[in-house]
Amino acid sequence: METTYGDRDHEDMKDVEKLLCDIIGQAVGAGGNVIIPTFAIERAQELMFHFGRLRREKCFPPILIFLDSQWP
Repeated sequence: METTYGDRDHEDMKDVEKLLCDIIGQAVGAGGNVIIPTFAIERAQELMFHFGRLRREKCFPPILIFLDSQWP
């Protein structure tokens, strides 16, 4: 049983992509960065999938994306 979300349901995938697009667009527009901690490989893979898809749809300009897999 996963307890990360407590009693909350996962959002619809399209809602997640719209939210990511909006957040990334705002950060890039302001000259900032987006830092998303991912502690599980599957979550990191899922984020990279969404980033790739959103980039192909030209949701945001070309940006650098770093995935740090360093274990403490």
